[in-house]
Amino acid sequence: MLTSVEHHPGRKIDHLIVFVLTALIVSLRSAFSILYS
Repeated sequence: MLTSVEHHPGRKIDHLIVFVLTALIVSLRSAFSILYS
């Protein structure tokens, strides 16, 4: 697994983008729940 990730640097970027998007969605959902509660 580690060797495949090392040979594909683009995959790390994809995982980073997915992580950032997930964090944004979670923070937005929590903000909306606070606003509309």
